[in-house]
Amino acid sequence: MKIVEMPAIASAFQEIKSRAEAHWRELWNSGQPVIMVGTATCGRAAGALEVLQTLRDEVKKQKLDCPVIEVGCMGHCYAEPIVIVSKPGYPAICYAHVNPVIAERLIKEFILGDDPCFEFVLGALEENDLIPSLADFPRAN
Repeated sequence: MKIVEMPAIASAFQEIKSRAEAHWRELWNSGQPVIMVGTATCGRAAGALEVLQTLRDEVKKQKLDCPVIEVGCMGHCYAEPIVIVSKPGYPAICYAHVNPVIAERLIKEFILGDDPCFEFVLGALEENDLIPSLADFPRAN
């Protein structure tokens, strides 16, 4: 058995981390909407896979250039299924208790239109002048 030295492991990890961060920045700064669906166990138990499929189907149906990405736990299990929408001109917005009907509305009313569907918002991911951020709530601190 070959033993790998720790500096080699640390170097490989840093390379993977750097590539992942570069890819994330490229995606986040692409100028296109990006949709993320929390599909960890808590999200799946609450129906996230159906929400994910609805979003993917609607993006395809509308012929949108908008990635729909599965992500892990976002720490707000009580609000699952959670969907985050990042759209140019808006803060990244976290939506709670999303079901397939709400998912379709997010595409039609927010991605295609300019209605952020405030009635489903949990909070924004960053400070802004439009809606409270998740950090403004006691749960997030």
